Amino acid sequence: MELGERLRGYLATFDDRPFVWGEDDCSDFVGNWVAAMVGRPIDWDAYDSEDEARAKIAAAGGLDRLWAPVARAAGLRQIKLGGDPVSLGDIGIVNTRMSGHMGGIFGHGGYLYVRTPKGLSVLTPSIHPNRRTAVAAWTFA
Repeated sequence: MELGERLRGYLATFDDRPFVWGEDDCSDFVGNWVAAMVGRPIDWDAYDSEDEARAKIAAAGGLDRLWAPVARAAGLRQIKLGGDPVSLGDIGIVNTRMSGHMGGIFGHGGYLYVRTPKGLSVLTPSIHPNRRTAVAAWTFA
């Protein structure tokens, strides 16, 4: 199956799924994508609530630092932002004004699909200081 088709199929599974912290949230959304791509389960740090997730993120020094060892263990390579381009299916984290750091899956053109309590959203990372900025990204290549 072509990667774009595979990603579209994966995204479609979230059309009517409720967002649940620690079970089906932004990190699980990305973690399950990574697991599907590498063919094995991914060991994300467990949590049961938004407060617990935020505490783990803070203790790690940021979502990017929490994700980095997991991505490495899954065989992903960190992308040098501003140097290496992101590709379809890569994963990443952006900083948003409203919600802080959010993780997601890159689509065509650098758009980032993210899972929120309101459903799937598509973000456009930008280098403009008052908009979303990419914090970290990883590739399967």
